[in-house]
Amino acid sequence: MSNKIFEDSVQTIKNAVPDDGIAIINKYIDEIKSTIDFKKIDYCIDNYINAEIDYQTTGERGIGRISDTIPRFGSYFRKQICKLSSENLNEIKDNIKQILYIGYLTHIFLHEEVFKNSNSISSQELFEKWIPNIYLINVGDIPSDINKSLFGYTNETLMNLKKILIKNGLVGGGIFSSDKTDMILTYYPIAGYGLRSSEKH
Repeated sequence: MSNKIFEDSVQTIKNAVPDDGIAIINKYIDEIKSTIDFKKIDYCIDNYINAEIDYQTTGERGIGRISDTIPRFGSYFRKQICKLSSENLNEIKDNIKQILYIGYLTHIFLHEEVFKNSNSISSQELFEKWIPNIYLINVGDIPSDINKSLFGYTNETLMNLKKILIKNGLVGGGIFSSDKTDMILTYYPIAGYGLRSSEKH
């Protein structure tokens, strides 16, 4: 795992919480870092992002999707992505990864008092358990308190990612179609949150 992405994720959450929330994060962050199996989490996240960014595979369906209503990121921006430098593409990947990590940490901070992981499930088993659940979630069905925290904590990074996309010409929609960018990006915080949930249950 890139330590910077994790540290930036923690700092972004701190930017969005009141002082008492920062105190709680500071109190537990070392314990959280020593407990998480980062190799396993990175395996899942990196595989998911690589599948999302894939612009060479035909069709709009993506990993975990039950339809093409929410297109794969790489297919939606296929023409633009193929022209990006590896540096610009990695910048997009890093921002998506940070959003996923913030979602992952949101589950921890909202629901867990004891930070304990089970090592009985392999990286691949966790990945296969996690992926099918991401797009089964209806955003409107997320409880309001979780929704507020999840999208409050990830808002800064989501906004930064949108600026990066615009800067690189990755703009969706057209004369006869609406822009699906927000629809695609909205599921990244949910995916991160669900990864921790899959790991714990």
